[in-house]
Amino acid sequence: FQIEVSDLVGTNTHKSYEDGWKLFQGILTEIKNFDLIFKCRKTLRKKIPFQFESSLLPYDINVLIGSNGVGKSHCLKTLVSGWLQSPENEEPTLCFDKRPNFSKLILISYSPFEEFNLDLSDINLLDKSAYKYFGFRQKTGLDDDGNVRIGINRNLPVLDSSHSLIDAMYDDEKYAFIRDRIRKLVAAEEVLRPALKYDFCVFEIDLSFDVQAIRRFTHHIEGKDYLLVNESIAKLVPIDALKTACKLSEGVKFIKDGRVLGLSSGQRLFTYIVINVLGSIRDNSLVVIDEPELFLHPTLEIEFIALLKAVLKPFRSKAILATHSLAVVREVPSNCVHIFRQTEDSLDIVPPPFETFGASVHKISSYVFGDKSVTKPFDDWLKNLVEREPDVEKLIESLGEEINEQLMMKILRLGRKISGS
Repeated sequence: FQIEVSDLVGTNTHKSYEDGWKLFQGILTEIKNFDLIFKCRKTLRKKIPFQFESSLLPYDINVLIGSNGVGKSHCLKTLVSGWLQSPENEEPTLCFDKRPNFSKLILISYSPFEEFNLDLSDINLLDKSAYKYFGFRQKTGLDDDGNVRIGINRNLPVLDSSHSLIDAMYDDEKYAFIRDRIRKLVAAEEVLRPALKYDFCVFEIDLSFDVQAIRRFTHHIEGKDYLLVNESIAKLVPIDALKTACKLSEGVKFIKDGRVLGLSSGQRLFTYIVINVLGSIRDNSLVVIDEPELFLHPTLEIEFIALLKAVLKPFRSKAILATHSLAVVREVPSNCVHIFRQTEDSLDIVPPPFETFGASVHKISSYVFGDKSVTKPFDDWLKNLVEREPDVEKLIESLGEEINEQLMMKILRLGRKISGS
């Protein structure tokens, strides 16, 4: 009796075939390295070696970084669409060196311009939970020709995060018997509480529904009824009943000193990403995030990376991020950093020639974005200033306390350069 891998339908079936024997030997499977081979805009094939295996440095996150328009998001789209194909249908210009062995792909992109797969309704996979999309886009119906119409819903992340947090509560209860398994609610609290400084989080709830079993967890705040997010709730009421009673479209609320906290757009996006990752992740998941820094303050970027590292390890999961954030890159070893560079006739994807893990942001920026070769508005302004007043000592005196020592040295260097001395 023989099974051909190409006969297996679905990514999880393929993974079971590849890793199933290890379960019988008590070996925990890990996501392995793989190469993505994709077609760039000038029809050239490019290869990205995603590195996830290391016994020393943290290889749990790979980063794609480069200037706008070089193809980072296109690469992620290729990765997603390629993995969602069954192996026998992979195009020769869009494939992997070997079938990746992750069991679920979680895609997060809060850009209104992205074009990632929304769901698996038109994909031939047995496990429809193997892919989860989080973003602003959703299906809104069919047009006159029967084609699916896609629309932008700014409130979709709010609704998604409500579902995800409730899913996390019930996951914690379902898998409570597993020793040392990270509790998703605890992980969310450990990341969100320091960032938002709240007392507890809640859902707005409609008490006209039959929720007597959990009424002791409700609070009346500012004229509305709220349900405290508590892991015990999952033991008392079915998940469908809870989702019906809660006003999910209002989102997760955070209470501080008896009042609902007002969050900035960056803080809201941070909570959406944190909660959605935790609500959806399972063992051997790959989390793919396109430009997580889009609305995040640098401090929240670092806190989010800390969350990813904390969550990925116990779930034996990995992440791939497309970003412009230098703060993110310095948290990742150089073998896991893939720099996209557009040349005159091609696209180069190269690793940095130095260790990025803990490196200075300036060094990373100079190499990745070529800061030294780019004229900044500040440099132009300063050059014009010195050209108008060649007597740099007089210029420095006129500027008085408005300049610091670093600016003074720049003026002196420019003065010598312009005068030829």
